[in-house]
Amino acid sequence: MPNKPGTRNVSIELLRIIAMFLILACHFIIHFDWNHHQLRIALQQEPGWRSALRFLIVQYGQVGVSIFFIISGYFLVEKSFKWNRLLKTWLQMFCYSIAFLVIVLVMGAFRRYPPAVEPVMHGPDLYKSIFASIFPFLYDSYWFIGAYLLMLLVAPYLNTLFATLSRRSMEALIILMGFFSIQILVFGRTTNWNNLVYAMLGYLIGGWLRKYYQDFADRFKTFPMLGIIVLLTVLMAAFNHYISGPSWLVDFMGWKYQIHDGIVLFPIIIGALVFVMVSRIDMNRFPEMV
Repeated sequence: MPNKPGTRNVSIELLRIIAMFLILACHFIIHFDWNHHQLRIALQQEPGWRSALRFLIVQYGQVGVSIFFIISGYFLVEKSFKWNRLLKTWLQMFCYSIAFLVIVLVMGAFRRYPPAVEPVMHGPDLYKSIFASIFPFLYDSYWFIGAYLLMLLVAPYLNTLFATLSRRSMEALIILMGFFSIQILVFGRTTNWNNLVYAMLGYLIGGWLRKYYQDFADRFKTFPMLGIIVLLTVLMAAFNHYISGPSWLVDFMGWKYQIHDGIVLFPIIIGALVFVMVSRIDMNRFPEMV
């Protein structure tokens, strides 16, 4: 794993590419109807393995999200808080949002919007779309960026926890927050899981890896980690298949409404394992070996 956060590490850049690919694949599956070659608002839940595998790809998008949060924790756990980091992220998202709105409006002036987009670009909904683009964080237009900004705000307090609490205490906190991610699956209706808790959990995992990975590096074997990833992936697909069919247990626990998120903890674990496997590859040495 990279020992100097200030230096550019090719493996971390590769991790970002992998994470972005998984997120793009997730959105592609959700919003593009391959059978009819048109856009759609949401992916419909259907019985069978085909639908289960589609939602597996959707849930793997959260592997990418987890990787981004873990990277943040890994590099920021030993850094002091800076307002310009927060403002820079906010300004970038604001500019992207405005630019995208202008592009969509210009395209709509010359051709008809796709059926999935047209309802929100006409009448009263058009004004809502404009306001959501101008004030994306107030309208929760981009949940990831909103969670990321809040994570940056609480990062100094999370860093203080690492500085004051023992390793075992931090591990207990990570386990507790991990339980929050599956709480709704256990209790059926109750959950303390939200976007900020999600971001904080990823940050804590990244911070733990930064602080303590070297003490346990010999336990992180590649093939066992690959085996865990495969096992969790199979369980995710099987769960998707099970909750898409008729079952009294699914109805009683309300699991059919969790098809989009699935077993939230599993993508986070997979993201952490992918981070460990890829980030410890010193790709900066490849040019020297050629």
